[in-house]
Amino acid sequence: MEYAAGGTLREHYPKGTKLSLETLDTYVTQLANESVTGTAQLSIASGKLTVKITMSGLAPNSTHIPHIHKGSCEAQGDVLYSLAPVAADASGKGTSTTVVPNVSSIPAKGWYVNVHLASTKSDLDTQTGFDPIACGNVATK
Repeated sequence: MEYAAGGTLREHYPKGTKLSLETLDTYVTQLANESVTGTAQLSIASGKLTVKITMSGLAPNSTHIPHIHKGSCEAQGDVLYSLAPVAADASGKGTSTTVVPNVSSIPAKGWYVNVHLASTKSDLDTQTGFDPIACGNVATK
Protein backbone atom coordinates (compact mmCIF):
# COMPACT_ATOMS: atom_id res chain seq x y z
CA MET A 1 0.00 0.00 0.00
CA GLU A 2 1.47 3.36 -0.97
CA TYR A 3 0.85 6.08 1.56
CA ALA A 4 0.62 9.71 0.49
CA ALA A 5 0.75 9.15 -3.24
CA GLY A 6 0.73 12.96 -3.72
CA GLY A 7 3.68 13.40 -1.37
CA THR A 8 4.02 13.87 2.36
CA LEU A 9 3.14 16.97 4.33
CA ARG A 10 6.83 17.56 4.97
CA GLU A 11 7.50 17.48 1.24
CA HIS A 12 4.92 20.23 0.71
CA TYR A 13 5.21 22.24 3.95
CA PRO A 14 8.31 22.91 6.11
CA LYS A 15 8.30 21.66 9.71
CA GLY A 16 6.45 24.15 11.89
CA THR A 17 4.15 25.43 9.15
CA LYS A 18 0.64 25.99 10.49
CA LEU A 19 -1.88 24.25 8.26
CA SER A 20 -5.62 24.68 8.14
CA LEU A 21 -7.82 21.89 9.47
CA GLU A 22 -9.12 21.36 5.93
CA THR A 23 -5.58 20.74 4.69
CA LEU A 24 -4.82 18.30 7.51
CA ASP A 25 -8.17 16.54 7.19
CA THR A 26 -7.65 16.10 3.45
CA TYR A 27 -4.18 14.71 4.02
CA VAL A 28 -5.17 12.38 6.87
CA THR A 29 -8.03 11.10 4.74
CA GLN A 30 -5.61 10.43 1.88
CA LEU A 31 -3.23 8.57 4.18
CA ALA A 32 -5.96 6.54 5.75
CA ASN A 33 -7.61 5.64 2.49
CA GLU A 34 -10.66 7.53 3.81
CA SER A 35 -11.32 4.99 6.51
CA VAL A 36 -9.20 5.44 9.67
CA THR A 37 -11.29 5.89 12.79
CA GLY A 38 -10.59 5.35 16.43
CA THR A 39 -10.69 6.35 20.05
CA ALA A 40 -8.20 7.02 22.81
CA GLN A 41 -9.44 6.47 26.34
CA LEU A 42 -7.40 8.06 29.13
CA SER A 43 -7.85 7.29 32.83
CA ILE A 44 -5.98 8.00 36.07
CA ALA A 45 -5.66 5.56 38.97
CA SER A 46 -3.07 5.41 41.76
CA GLY A 47 -0.90 8.08 40.12
CA LYS A 48 -0.77 6.26 36.79
CA LEU A 49 -2.18 7.34 33.44
CA THR A 50 -3.60 4.52 31.33
CA VAL A 51 -4.09 5.20 27.61
CA LYS A 52 -6.07 2.71 25.50
CA ILE A 53 -6.12 3.38 21.76
CA THR A 54 -8.44 1.47 19.43
CA MET A 55 -8.38 2.11 15.67
CA SER A 56 -9.76 0.64 12.48
CA GLY A 57 -9.13 1.28 8.81
CA LEU A 58 -5.36 0.99 9.18
CA ALA A 59 -3.18 -0.72 6.62
CA PRO A 60 -3.30 -4.46 7.37
CA ASN A 61 -0.54 -5.67 9.71
CA SER A 62 0.87 -2.16 10.08
CA THR A 63 2.35 -0.54 13.19
CA HIS A 64 2.13 3.15 14.12
CA ILE A 65 3.79 5.24 16.83
CA PRO A 66 1.44 7.37 19.00
CA HIS A 67 2.20 10.16 21.47
CA ILE A 68 0.40 12.48 23.82
CA HIS A 69 1.43 16.02 22.90
CA LYS A 70 1.01 19.38 24.58
CA GLY A 71 -1.40 21.66 22.71
CA SER A 72 -4.14 20.59 20.32
CA CYS A 73 -4.51 19.11 16.84
CA GLU A 74 -5.02 22.69 15.68
CA ALA A 75 -1.99 24.13 17.55
CA GLN A 76 0.47 21.28 17.91
CA GLY A 77 3.19 21.17 20.55
CA ASP A 78 5.91 18.98 21.99
CA VAL A 79 5.60 15.32 22.95
CA LEU A 80 4.62 14.83 26.58
CA TYR A 81 4.38 11.03 26.68
CA SER A 82 5.48 8.31 24.27
CA LEU A 83 2.91 5.54 23.95
CA ALA A 84 3.10 1.88 22.97
CA PRO A 85 2.78 1.34 19.19
CA VAL A 86 -0.64 0.75 17.67
CA ALA A 87 -0.41 -2.68 16.05
CA ALA A 88 -2.96 -3.49 13.35
CA ASP A 89 -4.11 -6.99 12.55
CA ALA A 90 -4.80 -8.41 9.08
CA SER A 91 -8.16 -6.58 8.96
CA GLY A 92 -6.63 -3.18 9.80
CA LYS A 93 -7.90 -3.05 13.38
CA GLY A 94 -5.27 -1.87 15.84
CA THR A 95 -4.87 -1.41 19.56
CA SER A 96 -2.38 -0.04 22.05
CA THR A 97 -2.37 0.18 25.83
CA THR A 98 0.19 2.21 27.77
CA VAL A 99 0.54 2.89 31.48
CA VAL A 100 2.48 6.07 32.29
CA PRO A 101 3.67 6.38 35.91
CA ASN A 102 3.67 9.55 38.00
CA VAL A 103 0.73 11.32 36.35
CA SER A 104 -1.79 12.78 38.78
CA SER A 105 -4.39 14.34 36.46
CA ILE A 106 -5.66 14.79 32.92
CA PRO A 107 -6.14 18.44 31.97
CA ALA A 108 -9.52 19.63 30.69
CA LYS A 109 -7.70 20.88 27.59
CA GLY A 110 -4.16 21.22 26.32
CA TRP A 111 -3.33 17.62 25.37
CA TYR A 112 -3.85 15.72 22.14
CA VAL A 113 -3.10 12.19 20.93
CA ASN A 114 -1.29 11.95 17.61
CA VAL A 115 -0.78 8.65 15.78
CA HIS A 116 2.07 8.85 13.29
CA LEU A 117 2.67 6.92 10.10
CA ALA A 118 6.01 5.72 11.54
CA SER A 119 6.24 2.09 12.56
CA THR A 120 9.34 2.54 14.76
CA LYS A 121 10.75 5.38 16.86
CA SER A 122 13.61 5.80 14.40
CA ASP A 123 11.10 6.22 11.55
CA LEU A 124 9.87 9.40 13.30
CA ASP A 125 13.08 11.07 12.11
CA THR A 126 11.96 10.76 8.48
CA GLN A 127 9.59 13.14 6.72
CA THR A 128 7.06 10.46 5.94
CA GLY A 129 7.28 8.72 9.31
CA PHE A 130 6.49 11.83 11.34
CA ASP A 131 3.34 12.56 9.34
CA PRO A 132 0.13 11.97 11.33
CA ILE A 133 -2.51 9.47 10.29
CA ALA A 134 -4.84 10.41 13.16
CA CYS A 135 -5.12 13.18 15.71
CA GLY A 136 -7.57 13.76 18.52
CA ASN A 137 -7.84 16.42 21.21
CA VAL A 138 -8.15 15.11 24.77
CA ALA A 139 -11.32 16.35 26.42
CA THR A 140 -12.47 15.44 29.91
CA LYS A 141 -16.13 14.89 30.76
